[in-house]
Amino acid sequence: MVPFSQNTWYWFCQAAGWALYYLFGIGMTGIFVPDFSYRFFISWGVITIVLFAVSNLHRKWLKRKAILVQPAWTIIRKLLISNFLLAVLAQVIITPIIVLII
Repeated sequence: MVPFSQNTWYWFCQAAGWALYYLFGIGMTGIFVPDFSYRFFISWGVITIVLFAVSNLHRKWLKRKAILVQPAWTIIRKLLISNFLLAVLAQVIITPIIVLII
């Protein structure tokens, strides 16, 4: 049996995690939204794809800048700032799309 590379594990975990996120979102919407329709499949798909892309951009930035080999306080500070900025970016992308779909 050939062990998986770190890159293979990364993509496997990304795909599994975001697929579970999508399914959980669809499930919760189906439970709590009385007029559930195909639009929710599309909107959750858009949300999931945007967040998937943003998380991959974040990983590339972390690797390119070698953030995770810096001192602990520097890592924490840069991760807090970058996560905040990426959350804002994701919402700026997602919100207009969701408004158009729903």
